[in-house]
Amino acid sequence: MIVKLNDVRIFFPGNSNKYTEAVREFGNLLGDSIHIQNLQTPESDSIKRSQERIDKATEAISILKDVEPIEDFESKEEILHWSARSPEMVIRNILSAQALHDKILNELNLMIEHKAWYTRWRTAVGKYDAEKLAKLGVYMKFYTSDKETLNKIPEDKIVYVQNAGKGLYLVILLSCDSEDKLDDLIEDQPPKFTLEYVDKYIIRKKRQLNSSNEVLSALTEKIDLLKAYRTEHEDFLLERNALFGMEQLFDNVPYMKCYVSDAHLKDVKKIANKYSLGISIMSVEGDDEDAPTLLKNPKWVNRVKPVMNFMGLVHGYHELDLSRVFMIFFTFFTGILVGDAGYGLIFLLLSLFAHSKFKFKPSIEFSLVYTLSVSIMVWGILTGTYFGSPEIAELPGLSHLVIDKIASFGGDNIMVQKVMFIIGAVHLTIGHLQKAWHFINSRRAIGQIGWVAIVWSLYIVVCLMVLKIPAPNYTKWMFIGGISAVGLFSHSGGNFFKGIISSLGDLPLSIVNGFSDIISYIRLYAVGLSTVLMAQSFNEMAIGDGLSSVGAYILAIFVLLGGHALNMILAGMAVIVHGVRLNMLEYASHAGVDFSGSQYVPFKFKNKKSNI
Repeated sequence: MIVKLNDVRIFFPGNSNKYTEAVREFGNLLGDSIHIQNLQTPESDSIKRSQERIDKATEAISILKDVEPIEDFESKEEILHWSARSPEMVIRNILSAQALHDKILNELNLMIEHKAWYTRWRTAVGKYDAEKLAKLGVYMKFYTSDKETLNKIPEDKIVYVQNAGKGLYLVILLSCDSEDKLDDLIEDQPPKFTLEYVDKYIIRKKRQLNSSNEVLSALTEKIDLLKAYRTEHEDFLLERNALFGMEQLFDNVPYMKCYVSDAHLKDVKKIANKYSLGISIMSVEGDDEDAPTLLKNPKWVNRVKPVMNFMGLVHGYHELDLSRVFMIFFTFFTGILVGDAGYGLIFLLLSLFAHSKFKFKPSIEFSLVYTLSVSIMVWGILTGTYFGSPEIAELPGLSHLVIDKIASFGGDNIMVQKVMFIIGAVHLTIGHLQKAWHFINSRRAIGQIGWVAIVWSLYIVVCLMVLKIPAPNYTKWMFIGGISAVGLFSHSGGNFFKGIISSLGDLPLSIVNGFSDIISYIRLYAVGLSTVLMAQSFNEMAIGDGLSSVGAYILAIFVLLGGHALNMILAGMAVIVHGVRLNMLEYASHAGVDFSGSQYVPFKFKNKKSNI
């Protein structure tokens, strides 16, 4: 349900110190009850500084989360003593320690590459030695080659060749001519440092790297301090944005624009009276495009929030709330699109395992995955689908649970497709009925009932054209009645005859779209069938006519695990692509919802005792 809001303007005359106190009280006491809409872009040095501190604190916390803690070490207390006297100092030392760590690591990796060169060439001779030889008139160059290219080396060249294995050959060219070279081979430049220097450098850098790791490990004890510090500045930034987002009335009275529900108007008035603030209250009108959308739904409906947030779907304030139907049908569609009880069980077990890592703390995301997993299992049981194996569905106790008409193996494909079209017609019908209820006190409600008749007429036409099911005699009358109702009653206000002409002018394209929308629901059947067929194909690839050796068993296991894992990933992608699409486009368009709203953001401080 979309909560009705009031457009509240709060005026701040008098002493500016009162502004801050009042705004803090709004954030501390009202919490989720108020949404503040900035009237101008908030700008100030304090906002910039606070944002910079939040960013640095966030970066420091992110660094500490990736640090592998080191058990007790001698310098720990000393590090904490000189580098953790304040949150700012902690952040500064974390960022500098991480920067130094990265610099040391890059230098160490470079020296390790030099060491690898010497190891590969099995020599201590490098660029330094080659330069000393060059001063004596002997030039040394290093090359790598394969066996075929090796044969292209001219016979008059003085070379030393050694086999490095795996088809690689190392070639040293010796010459009295500095310009002499081997054109067909790849030159392998030696390190500019000697092997002795490289070994000492690696030891020194590893020691330095260990020291920087100790600093970061010691400072992990301050992660809670940094989180509290970040929270304080986030609250301060929230407060500053509210204060500097105000506009001036008559050049001397700042005012703030808020959105508040009826249930919390009394609290806003109480704070306004406490600080002698002016207040204006208006119900949100139809032309207010800034009004945010606050949804209040049961817990089972809120499970669909992660999907809607992922897709960036926000209901418009004046639109219908589709959350309930979205959740029900998305769950149903997921079951059909994946449709394998074995896959559903794996999804459920993986979710339980992941949730256990969070000590089974309540989470909308996990509740959603549990619901979808059960839906997949139920549809898989009803269709007799277990890892694409018909033999499992025939086991005692499972075979009696299968509905023969919609079974994946041996079912009636025509019936299954008809069921998908019925689901589509029901889904679209619900959208029009919701819209009719929205216009219950208007003649436009009759127009939506007319659309229900058109939807079911189109369903009959789809069954006739796709499934060759004869259309009943009343179809044309239902279609004509629906068109008449839409033409006469779909328009709102204005000239009656112009409204009819406008409605009838848009109707042909709308009917074509409605026809294609119903056909779109065949994707449920097609994608679900492809999941079953892919699973069956991987089973055939792995087992075929039987397994006759240990190697065949091992190969079969890899094929089964890899194949079914890939199939589950593709099925999961299909849920996002098709399950969401049918709700977001087909159903939502028939319900007249564009998801054109903005999110309700409560003005709520995280730390009510901020000292900033």
